[in-house]
Amino acid sequence: MATVKVKLRPSTVPGKAGTIYYQLTHLRQVKQITTKIHLHPQDWDSNKAQIIFTDSTSYLLQCKIDRDLDRLKKIIYKIDAECANYTVNEIIEKFYQTTADYSITDFSPNKFKS
Repeated sequence: MATVKVKLRPSTVPGKAGTIYYQLTHLRQVKQITTKIHLHPQDWDSNKAQIIFTDSTSYLLQCKIDRDLDRLKKIIYKIDAECANYTVNEIIEKFYQTTADYSITDFSPNKFKS
């Protein structure tokens, strides 16, 4: 079974925010999915692998990470059940496919009006 870890890649430029990424490991193969979430090291709890909540924005960013992790875990669970031999690249492909299936219009309040 593949594993997923959330990590912060610090910026090489002093004072700039680093980037959150997901590290996937399966059969000693390690790949990364880079997010668009940028944080300063003081806003990241590396022991808990989560954002330190300072305001509503940090909470929303953590929700995004949690949703991504949930999707990745579901993909891994499903692919584990379907076949024994798979690669980390297949997990990443399915992750990007499911990302493309959603858009902001899917969650528009107008969509639910009668």
